[in-house]
Amino acid sequence: MKKWKEKLFSTVFILGVVGLYAVAYKQNREMNGPEPTKQPAYTASCPDVGTEVTLRPLGNSTKVFVAVNDIAFKLLSKATSANDKEGAMTLLLSKQIFLVPSGTKARVLNCELARVQIRVLEGEYYPKDGWVLIEEISH
Repeated sequence: MKKWKEKLFSTVFILGVVGLYAVAYKQNREMNGPEPTKQPAYTASCPDVGTEVTLRPLGNSTKVFVAVNDIAFKLLSKATSANDKEGAMTLLLSKQIFLVPSGTKARVLNCELARVQIRVLEGEYYPKDGWVLIEEISH
C-alpha cells in the first residue's frame, strides 16, 4: 500500500511541476509576444548539396580547420573567437578537429547558416566528413 501512495505522490508532483512550467511559459509568451521569425544569415551563399568546392582558410593560414561534428564546431568557434590557442590545440589532439591544406577539394553534404558540412575528396583525410565555416569554401 505504501508503494502505491509513493507512486501517486510522484505522479501528482511531476504533473504539478509540468503544469507550473506550462503556466510560466504561457505568461512569458504573453508578456513578450510571439518570437520573431529568424532569417538564415547565409542562405544565398549556401552551395547546393553535392557541389564540389575548394577549401580556403581565413586570414594568412595555410590550413583549414575542419570540425568532426556539431559540438566540435561550436567548441572550435568558441576557441577561435576567444583566441584560445590551447583550446584549439586540445581539440586537435583529441581528434575533434583536423587540418587540411588550402586548396583541398570537398563535396557539400549540408549547409546551415554560417557553416557547411563537407566530405574531403583528396589528401590525407579522404573521405572524412566535417564542418567548416561558409567563408572557407569557394565554388
